Amino acid sequence: MVPRRALPRPTFDYPVDASTTAVVLDGSRSPFRSSRGRVALIGNFLPRLCGLATFTTHVQRALVTSRAATSVDVYAMTDPGRRYDFPPDVVMSIDQEVRSDYRVAARQIEESGADLVWVQHEYGIYGGPAGEYLLDLLDTLSTPVIATLHTVLESPNADQRRVLEHLARRASLLVVMADHARALL
Repeated sequence: MVPRRALPRPTFDYPVDASTTAVVLDGSRSPFRSSRGRVALIGNFLPRLCGLATFTTHVQRALVTSRAATSVDVYAMTDPGRRYDFPPDVVMSIDQEVRSDYRVAARQIEESGADLVWVQHEYGIYGGPAGEYLLDLLDTLSTPVIATLHTVLESPNADQRRVLEHLARRASLLVVMADHARALL
């Protein structure tokens, strides 16, 4: 197991209570090691046509435009046997069902000096039972991980529960889009 760096504890610019769904990091406590932070963003990416690809592409664009000093390396998931004409922002494509691709991506992320890994999690886009190949990648990194959970299941099967619990233990921060998802977690 690789020693991991932790994200700083978030500070809030407003009171936090049970009804609060947004978390804002105090800019003075940036998780970046240098003034030119590097984010490894993992998920589907355009031109792959799906909602998650659109979301991840918009996240990448927002990071690049709102934090001009941030470099964003995209690690895009591909369906088995498919190829996409990804833009140069995609530094590597990961074939969903090729377990060795996850190990190669982990090495590349470590070598890049990434300060943060941001995973867009959705069941079905990562290989193995309930997407467990993603855990191979994350568990070999020393980099802090943020996971956006696009689907939180009310009644996950055993594999889905195991993968989500492992991801939650590994991540420094989980992001959900709805109060109901937060309550289910």
